[in-house]
Amino acid sequence: LTLVLAAVSLVAQVTVRTSAFAFGATLAMYLLACLLHGGKGEGPQFFNNLYFLALTGLVTITGSWVIDRLRFSDFLNQQELESNRLRLESTNAQLIESDRLRTRFFANISHELRTPLTLIAAPLDRLIADPVNHPIRKSLDTMRDNSLRLLGLINGLLDLARLQGGGEKLDLHRISVGKFVTRL
Repeated sequence: LTLVLAAVSLVAQVTVRTSAFAFGATLAMYLLACLLHGGKGEGPQFFNNLYFLALTGLVTITGSWVIDRLRFSDFLNQQELESNRLRLESTNAQLIESDRLRTRFFANISHELRTPLTLIAAPLDRLIADPVNHPIRKSLDTMRDNSLRLLGLINGLLDLARLQGGGEKLDLHRISVGKFVTRL
């Protein structure tokens, strides 16, 4: 009878109500069997068995209650986990959209800065190529170098925007650090 109660309550993991019903039915069958046996079950052995059966029933009902609470807690945790997952997916989508907008913004700014700078650099190249403007050539050369440096920075921003947008692949190669620093 003890094994039946344990199997119903703990192994099958039924509700507390079902476990209490199984205990009541098992207790009733035991008492009915004792009565039908002709009352020979009376005495210390009857009460000892009844006490042991009642204790087993109490343990199995308590075990069913604990398991039921654990299942409910697990259910709540699963619900919270699903809610957090959906929130995380939403936040991730917002971050991806924000990153896409930022990349597009940098690309637009780079294009907008590049156009007037090119319109400044082209006439400077013509002025530098003209041998008549010799007295201001040093100033023109400085202006041209700075405009080319600024154009290089803007092109770098544009390349970065393309790279982040997935429109361009990174080309890795080794360089001499000494030459790089000297050039800078």
